[in-house]
Amino acid sequence: MTESFKDTKGKGTKDTKDIKKSLSDMPAEVLIQIGLALPCRDFGRFLQTNRTIHSYLDSHYVWHQRFITRFGQTILEDKLNPPLPNKDPSKLTPPSTPLTPRFPSTNSQTFHSSSNNSSINNSANTSPTLQQPQQQFDNHLDPVSAASSPLPSAASSPRLIPSAAPYTPPSESSSDVGSDSDDGNGDEGSSSSRAKRPPKGKVRQIDLRRTNRASKAMLIDMYRQLSRMTMPAEDMMIAHMGNQFWRMITSSESKYDKLAELASVWWMDVVAVFFGVPPGRYKVQWRVKVTSDAPVVNTEFRAVLSDKDEDQSTVGEKKSALTFRPTSKQEFIAQTDSPGSRVNKKPFRNLFKGFTLLELPGELLVGDDYQNVFLQIRNHDG
Repeated sequence: MTESFKDTKGKGTKDTKDIKKSLSDMPAEVLIQIGLALPCRDFGRFLQTNRTIHSYLDSHYVWHQRFITRFGQTILEDKLNPPLPNKDPSKLTPPSTPLTPRFPSTNSQTFHSSSNNSSINNSANTSPTLQQPQQQFDNHLDPVSAASSPLPSAASSPRLIPSAAPYTPPSESSSDVGSDSDDGNGDEGSSSSRAKRPPKGKVRQIDLRRTNRASKAMLIDMYRQLSRMTMPAEDMMIAHMGNQFWRMITSSESKYDKLAELASVWWMDVVAVFFGVPPGRYKVQWRVKVTSDAPVVNTEFRAVLSDKDEDQSTVGEKKSALTFRPTSKQEFIAQTDSPGSRVNKKPFRNLFKGFTLLELPGELLVGDDYQNVFLQIRNHDG
C-alpha cells in the first residue's frame, strides 16, 4: 500500500484525482490500518472531519458512506503531499505487521430501527399472563466484512460505549503543538501531557497526538457504533398504531425518546424499510426487551431485498432473504446473547435484565446495486 502511494507522486493532477475518487471503493479495513499507522495528530484531523460531517448531515442513512470517502481522501492527500522538511517520511509508513482488522468493509453499514413494547395474544382465549406490558423491539443490521468470520458478532460480545464525556477532537489551532515529540505511535507521552480533570460543567478534550494504538482502535469502535443506520419508531409502519392496541410513548430507553408500545393484540405486523443500502454483507439483529414468550414464539422475523424502483406495497409477498421463526422459547434464547443455561431455571419474564440481542441466522447479501431492505416482524396466526 505504501509503494502504491509513492508511485503516484509526480504524476499528473488527473491521475491523483482518479486515485482519490477510487479510494471510496477501497475496503475500510485498509483505510483503518493506514489511519492507525499515521501520526496521532493527523489521525485526530480525520476524526475532526468525521465529526464535522456528522454534525452537518441531517440523514442517518448516508453519513457513514460520506465519512468513509472523506476519511480516505484525506489520508490519500496526506500521502501524496511532499513531507515537511523537518518531518521524517518514514513515520508515515504503515507497520509491517498490521493490526487485525476491526472494522467492516466500506460497503457495510449498520441499520438500526426502533419499534417497541409489544405483546401478542396467540389465541382467541387470551390469558391475562399473555397481555404483558411493554415488549420492546429495537432492530439493527450489524455489518460483517468479507474476512470477518473470526470476529465476534455484536450478539456475542459487548460493544464499546463511551461512558465519560463526549469525544472532542483537538482543534486545528493546536495541531502543531508537540510535533517534535510525535513519533507516529503516540506511546511516548509524559504524565504532564495528560489532560487534567476539567472544571465542573466543562467537557474534557482528548488530545489524540499522544494517544496509543489501542486507544485509537477504541475510537474506531466508537465510530462503528455511530455509523449505524437508524430508524426511529415513529418512522416505522405499524399496523393498528394509534388505537387501543398500539401507541407511541415517550421513553428514555430510546435515543429518539420514543417507543411504540403494544398492549394487546391477536396478531402483529411491524415494518421498517431502509432505502438505498450499499452493497455488502450484513448480519440482522433485533434488540428486544421481552417479558413473555408470547410475542416471540411463532412470530416471524424476516428481511427482504427489493430493487430501488420496486413497488414497496408488493415487497411483503416476496421470498425472504433471511427469516427466523422460533417455535419454542429455547429456540429463541439460543439466538440471543442471553445465557441459555438459565432458560429452564427462571420464568421467561426474568431471563432478561433489560434488552437483549436477537440475531437472525445467516447473512444478508446486498448485490452490486444499491437495494432496499424490507424488515418485518409479523405474526398473522391469530
